[in-house]
Amino acid sequence: TVVEFSHRGYARRLSPKAADAKSRNPGNSATAREGDDFPVQTYQTTTGEDLIIVMRTGKVYPLKVGEIPATSSRARGTPLITLLPPSALKDAPVSRQELILDHLILARHPEKTDLIALTQQGKIKRLALSELADLTNRGVTIVKLKDDDELNSVNLCQLGEQLILASSGGRLLRFEINDDQLPAMGRTAQGSQATRLRKQEQLVGCLTLSLNSNLLLISEQGYLKYLPLEQVRESSRGAIGTQIFQFKAPKDQLIGMVAAHPEQEVHLLTSENRIIRSGVDDILRAPGDRPFELDRNEKIILVKG
Repeated sequence: TVVEFSHRGYARRLSPKAADAKSRNPGNSATAREGDDFPVQTYQTTTGEDLIIVMRTGKVYPLKVGEIPATSSRARGTPLITLLPPSALKDAPVSRQELILDHLILARHPEKTDLIALTQQGKIKRLALSELADLTNRGVTIVKLKDDDELNSVNLCQLGEQLILASSGGRLLRFEINDDQLPAMGRTAQGSQATRLRKQEQLVGCLTLSLNSNLLLISEQGYLKYLPLEQVRESSRGAIGTQIFQFKAPKDQLIGMVAAHPEQEVHLLTSENRIIRSGVDDILRAPGDRPFELDRNEKIILVKG
């Protein structure tokens, strides 16, 4: 069976036949209609496997693949938040699809795989993935948050990989994932400061990659920069990072960072509620450094790779 999670918080379980039909007819690859959704994660799995649902509140909950209703490739699916236990919504605004941050299948990853959790205020921690085994419907906390903070991203990693942080000011910070830079912590620890942010600056990306990877940076006004990861100066956790993106338009800022793999598709969501779909290869072949056609006051507000 195939499980698909969408940007707007829906989940659906497709038969392999339905998934094949969908992949053969993906639809227009340029710009989607207003209100359209797009997949952010797809797993080929079985109904007996366990999913881990990561919440912005810093908690994770289990969900059996078989608990996601089976549907056709034309159906939108089920709001994922409705499949979680009621405790997932405790002390949080009701009917917020944005509460769900990420999803993963625990059994897919080697024993020595860790989870890196980054908060909106820049706290970061490394947690052994084995700490998430045998979850119950009560869920567990993977990072202790202050009242005005929330989980920003989670990434799977192994020791020796590179961690890259991107700020809205166009700075990147790269350091190696090891016991000195990022020691493993328990579930209730708050974490350490990942980087120093300037006033009104935000974290807009966090990736764990091998050193031979490439990056694609995209700004709010549609400008982009492609570069090999090794061109980003290696530093250490807590540093301010290196200015990588030079802005050509006033008041522009970095909005997203993706790992630029060949044949990968990138989804952009704009302030006009348009979804722009494009392959990395097509983006890089386009002339100039602003390949996306945006209206006069339209901005890119989200980048998903």
